[in-house]
Amino acid sequence: MTNRKQSHKHNRKKWIPILPNIFPKDISIDWHHIDGKIFVAPLPDTLHRRINGRKLDEHINNANEWIEFYYGIHPMDFIMEENKCKDASIVEDGLKIREQ
Repeated sequence: MTNRKQSHKHNRKKWIPILPNIFPKDISIDWHHIDGKIFVAPLPDTLHRRINGRKLDEHINNANEWIEFYYGIHPMDFIMEENKCKDASIVEDGLKIREQ
């Protein structure tokens, strides 16, 4: 798939920002998918691109640790607390990723 098709496919995805952008306007951000699906949080784009992980779950875990560093709360914990999810299946995949 070409980059153009990939970007269009990516733009069609629905996502929900869970944290505000705390970074100065002169720092470009990427929206990191904290659960690999729908919930996102901002990270500086240069940092987000450098986060290593051979697999998607490694990238998600490493980026989520940076989000915890900047915001003081692990993003998966934030989802569970702020949205008071009674049904953990909403973020089940994210919880599995964090436990691995």
